Amino acid sequence: MSRLILQGLEARQREGRPIRVGVMGAGEFGRALVTQLAQAPGMLPAAVADLDPDLARAALRAAGYRPEELRAAESAAAGRDAVAAGAPVVLPDGALLADLPLDVVVDSTGSAEAGAAVGARCLRAGQHLVMVNVEADVTVGAALRRLADAAGVVYTLADGDQPSLICTLADWAASLGLTVLSGGKGTALYPPDHPRRREVEAAPEPNLTGVAYMDGTKSQIEMAAAANALGWGIDVRGLHHPSARLEEVATLFGPRDAGGLFARTPVIDFVNCRSADGETEIEPHLGHGVFVVATGHPEALRAMGSKGVPLSADGTRALLWRPFHLVGVETPFSVAQAVLFGAATGSPLPEPSVEVVAVAKGDLPAGALLDGIGGRAVRGEAEAAPAAAAERLLPIGLADGVRLARAVPAGTALTFDHLVAPGRSACWRLRAEHGLLPPGPPALPGPPA
Repeated sequence: MSRLILQGLEARQREGRPIRVGVMGAGEFGRALVTQLAQAPGMLPAAVADLDPDLARAALRAAGYRPEELRAAESAAAGRDAVAAGAPVVLPDGALLADLPLDVVVDSTGSAEAGAAVGARCLRAGQHLVMVNVEADVTVGAALRRLADAAGVVYTLADGDQPSLICTLADWAASLGLTVLSGGKGTALYPPDHPRRREVEAAPEPNLTGVAYMDGTKSQIEMAAAANALGWGIDVRGLHHPSARLEEVATLFGPRDAGGLFARTPVIDFVNCRSADGETEIEPHLGHGVFVVATGHPEALRAMGSKGVPLSADGTRALLWRPFHLVGVETPFSVAQAVLFGAATGSPLPEPSVEVVAVAKGDLPAGALLDGIGGRAVRGEAEAAPAAAAERLLPIGLADGVRLARAVPAGTALTFDHLVAPGRSACWRLRAEHGLLPPGPPALPGPPA
């Protein structure tokens, strides 16, 4: 596939019709992506949108564009003119991207609301959508997949982020005839009372992404995104996330009756690369890598073991892993795959297998306003979608801007019945439109997203 993609991009370069990419969000990931798009053959960052246009300009400047080459547009008409002229355009509003002559849009914002609202607009406009924004994907990914299918375009997770890379590794292993039992990533997880975590969470103006990493929500979200694309489940609510050395993973990430953690397979989970108390980094560890654990014919396992692949204690499972993910640097591969071949790197199935539900961080009083992912009120835990539906559990992507009808104690998994009223946001509307909310009053107000 890599050779075919390179050939396709080189052909577009020769023909003078590069893939025109719109990027929403010019933070760390978006900046890396914009820069790499400007270096890759047959692609260009045609439009960059950010609420802070200076960040968009800085990303394009970092990519090598001179100030005089850039245009700014406050309207769709001005944006269309700039793209038609081949000039990179800076936009203050991602919603404008859907009105421009772009082949594909990449959402790297991390905002579930932006992903739901702008993502739906872009798909309905016939643009492919590459979703770095896993917060949006686990909240409305199934709905966006359905919109993409209806429009005949691709909705996909992004290479460079761990969920897509897990999917690619799982697909590769399965294509060889191996049986994939589990998969996940490595990360650093700190317990609630650890000073580093308390410092991040208690900051006067906390960084939402930083808090989501520290309280574990981000890892739960990323694993749910991979599970929903692979059609896998989880073993327990909130995942096991064992602290483990590299050579222990093949043993732990297997069936319980074979010395592993899991009562069922295939499942998603992740490895904590720090000790359970957060004080010590475990060596050797997975770092920022991704992995799958697979079984197969004894000859295959013997061959893999002879080449240094870590095997389980009983020799029946192999750890196949990739030690890095390259953020925006490798996202152009997903962009090209979608445009050239109409193929997704990893796309959620139309029905989710896993939800990430909201759990109270502390005792919450009646009337408390929930503040979503990375906020002070709730954190996220992965749960099997059928169980979440049966218990009417509230997805964390919907736990933003809504109030509690009654007090709930710390550690409570919130339900729709805990709320005064449903939300009116794009995420709520899009899920309602696609039947992804539980039945029962009150009726959801507002037009479709």
